[in-house]
Amino acid sequence: WAGLFVLGLLTMPIAAQTSAPVRVALWATALNADSEKYLDVAVAELTARGGIELVERQAIRAVLSEQSQALRQDASGVAAGKLLRADLIGVLETTPDGKEAGGFAVLDTATGVSYWNQGLESSGVEDVAREIVRGVEAALEKRSRAGSLSTVCMLGARNAEFPRSLDVFCETVAYLLDRRLMENPSVTTLDRRRLEAVISENRLPGVEDQGDVLLPSLRLVELDFRRGVSEDEIKVLARVTDAGGALIAQPEVTGPRDAVALVEPLQAALAEVLHATPQVATGDRAAEAKRFRTQGKILWDRDLHEAGMLAY
Repeated sequence: WAGLFVLGLLTMPIAAQTSAPVRVALWATALNADSEKYLDVAVAELTARGGIELVERQAIRAVLSEQSQALRQDASGVAAGKLLRADLIGVLETTPDGKEAGGFAVLDTATGVSYWNQGLESSGVEDVAREIVRGVEAALEKRSRAGSLSTVCMLGARNAEFPRSLDVFCETVAYLLDRRLMENPSVTTLDRRRLEAVISENRLPGVEDQGDVLLPSLRLVELDFRRGVSEDEIKVLARVTDAGGALIAQPEVTGPRDAVALVEPLQAALAEVLHATPQVATGDRAAEAKRFRTQGKILWDRDLHEAGMLAY
C-alpha cells in the first residue's frame, strides 16, 4: 500500500473525458492538520503529473464549513462538489481526529456514480497518498469510458427466512458486493440515496436532466436471502431489473454463512448478467475490517450511534 512507485505514477498518462482538464476536489471526512498530511502528498504527486485541475484547499474548506449540516445528510459530498464546480470528488474516510484513514472513494458530481471505492489497510502517509493517486487515476480512466459502462444500484438485502439477528449479515453481503462490483473495470455503482437525489433534482427548473445519461445503463439489484439445502448453507437470489422495473435476470448462488465467500459467486453471476469483464477474487478482509471500524467512528461522531455500532 515509495520512490520508484512515485516515479512510475509520474509517467502514467491521465485520461480525460474532454479537451478541458477534469476538475477534481480532494478532502477528508475530518479535514484537519492530520488528515491533510495524506492529501498534501497526493496533491503534490497529482499536480506534478498534470492533466487535471485540482480545487484549492481554501475553497474546499469554505464550502465544507458553510455546508456542514448538509454534509451530515449527504455524506458522499456530491452536493459540496457541485458547489465547488468539481467534475470529480475524492473523499478520504478518516477517524474523527483525522489520524487514521480507512477508505477512499471517487464520485462523479453530475450523476453521483462512484468510480472508485476502496478500503485502506495502512495509515502510513506515503501509502495512503499512493492509494489516493491510484484511485483518482482509475476514476479518470473509467470516466473517459462512461458511455460504455454499466451502473449498478444496490437497492438492499431482504432476509426472507432467517432470524432478525442475521439482518446485519445480509446487509454486509450487499455492502461488500457493491464494493467488489466497483472493482470491475466495466462497472460503476450508484448509492440508492444518490439515485433518489438525482431523480428529485431532475424535476427542478433550471437543472440539467441527467436521466438520459444515467438511466439507460442503470441496473437495480436486490438480494433475497433464503435457506440452503443444508443448515450451514445460504441461498441468495439476485433480482436484476432496469430503471423501469422490468426484470432482466435473477441469478441464484449458494454458499456458506461467510459474507466474503458469498460475494465472490454473486459478483461473478452479476458480471455475466451485465456482460462485464470477469473478475479474479481480490477482496481484502483486513482493509475492509479496518474500513468498517473507521466508518463506525465517523458515524458515532455524527451522533448516528446505532449505525456506528452496526459498522463495528
